[in-house]
Amino acid sequence: MIIPITNITAIIEGLASDIGLVFTRADQQGDHPAYPYLSYKIINSQIENPYQNIREVEENAIDSTSADVKLYQKSETIVSLSFLDINRIDRIYEAASNALNFLKSIEGKELATTNEIVVQIISPSIEDRTVYQESFFENKIGFDIRFDYSDLYTQTIEGVEEITIENERDGVAQPDIIITE
Repeated sequence: MIIPITNITAIIEGLASDIGLVFTRADQQGDHPAYPYLSYKIINSQIENPYQNIREVEENAIDSTSADVKLYQKSETIVSLSFLDINRIDRIYEAASNALNFLKSIEGKELATTNEIVVQIISPSIEDRTVYQESFFENKIGFDIRFDYSDLYTQTIEGVEEITIENERDGVAQPDIIITE
């Protein structure tokens, strides 16, 4: 399972609140917030291949004739954070620096833990991402982070009480083999 979007936005919302900026998802139609603001974009989400088939089966605690099949999955999501302002690049450099500090802080780590995510800063360099917007330059700087997420999916299945093997030898039906508990 990929990381639920509510967990991702909870961390972005907490970060934006801590640094005092409004946030929005990047590349969306409509008006953007007033400058300065923070935008985020999910670059990719994937389930890590080595963890796709880790299963565990155990007796169901409530019904001993059933079993719980547990499927462990790890996933990661790369998120790009950008800080935008039209006039004052110093404000967004300060905001980006504060954001990095928040993600490393006890409060930032607690927020991530509450949302079952581990945050990895994959590009600690603050990059200039300034773009020309028809008639003006939009100052944009940012960095990328990775969210690691572990998920446990449990499914209860009924126990097998009997197995019947239809037996045939040389085209001639033989008595069935029946295996019971």
